[in-house]
Formats: sequence, C-alpha cells, structure tokens
Amino acid sequence: MGKNVGFVHLAKTGGTTVTVSCCRALGQKRKHLNGRKFSDLINDPGDKINLYRKASFVSGHIYREDMLKLDRNFIFTILRDPRERYLSLFAFDLSRSRRSKGKYAKGFPFKCFLTYLRSMRANKMTEFFLRKSLKKESISSCAIPETVDLENILKVVGEEFQKFDLVYADLVENILIDLCDRELIPSSKMVSKNHSETNLRIEAGGSEKDCLDELNRLTNIDSSVYNLALDMFPKTARLKLKSDEAVIDRMKKHFGIRFS
Repeated sequence: MGKNVGFVHLAKTGGTTVTVSCCRALGQKRKHLNGRKFSDLINDPGDKINLYRKASFVSGHIYREDMLKLDRNFIFTILRDPRERYLSLFAFDLSRSRRSKGKYAKGFPFKCFLTYLRSMRANKMTEFFLRKSLKKESISSCAIPETVDLENILKVVGEEFQKFDLVYADLVENILIDLCDRELIPSSKMVSKNHSETNLRIEAGGSEKDCLDELNRLTNIDSSVYNLALDMFPKTARLKLKSDEAVIDRMKKHFGIRFS
C-alpha cells in the first residue's frame, strides 16, 4: 500500500462504515478529525501531527485542502442522495438524544417531522464544496442565498470535484470493493462492519406529499450537485437520484416514519 489515503467525510454518507472497515483492514487505529481538532493539531502540532502524517488512512469532517496538510496523496469523498442524508441526520439526532437520556430522551424533540426539516439550513452539501469560492472560513457562516445562479454554482463545484482523486456516489459495499481494487486497502483483510440506522417509529405530523415537498425544497441545489457528480464520474454513472416513490418508501420502511 504505497499511498497515504485521505477521506473527506461528509456526515451521513456511510462514512463511518468506510472508515472503520478501512482502518481494520490496515490494522491501524482510527485517525479521524473534525474542524476544531484539526485546527488544534495545526496550531500546536507537536509530535501528534506526525501520527496523522504517517498513518495510511486519515478521515475527517475537514476540507480537501486540510487533508493535503497531512501529506495525503490520494483523497476521496462520498456523496449520498441529499434527501436520504437529511432523513439519516434526523434519525441520528433523535437516536443520539435518546441514548444520552437528555431532554428529549423519551420522545420526539419537535412537534412534527416537518418542523425538524424547516429548522435545518438547506443544501448543506453544496455549502461544503462552495466554502472556498464564497470566502467563508466555516460551514456555519456559509449559507447559500435563496436567489442563486445555479449554473455558476455547478461550475464552481464541478471544478472542486475535479481536484479530488475520486468522488463516490454509490453503495458502501461497492466503495470498499473499489478501494481494494485500486490497492489502497488490502482486500484480504477487508471486512465491512455496517453502521445501521435506527428504525425510530415516529409520527411525521404531515402527509406524504407535504414531507416530500419539504425535503425536495431543502435539497434542491444539493440534488443538482449530486446529479453533476453522477455525470462526472464513470463509477457513478449507473446511479441516479431516487424517485419520489422510492424516497417515500425509505421513509416508511427504513426510517419508520408514519404519515398522517
């Protein structure tokens, strides 16, 4: 394995499964960074930064430019149907609240599912890839204005995608197989440990159409960016954005959402 691999981990894309599986196959401890941890590492490196620079695999909720500072010579990221990402994030937030026995440990934290969706800033994936062009230092300060030039956004994001060695939009199992085929990870030691999502059995507080319309509105630019990636990278060409019917089916069967 001659390459130091960097994985830019966008939340709720199957990245935990990919990271755990790759680190186990390489026989190394997880080297995962978030923005604050990376900032501390760079500002006060000491010997710690060398542990990351020498690691075969580093992942993190950080930018591609940050990975380059850790001597990564192969950098990839994973995308996911944006509507599924929102659903997955909702499931994660609610299950985390219950696990921690916090304020909402015994119940749904919002009056209805739509309230949760509307509380979130839209098109988070696009914001991430636009950070540099918008000259913002943090994702939280990088909200996309409601009136946008979509053609220009796709041009800028497309240029950013081309800087990556690979952008995946595929099933996690296929991603792991491809990493092994590229000899980035030893295939003989690869075992996928799925990080499954909880079936929450919650009441949506709205109709199927209302929930789907809100999901589509919140992810309209992200969906365009996702389709751009599918067109740009041969490995993803066979995929497409899920149909509305398929998303509704996932909301019911996988995430356990009940509609009124």
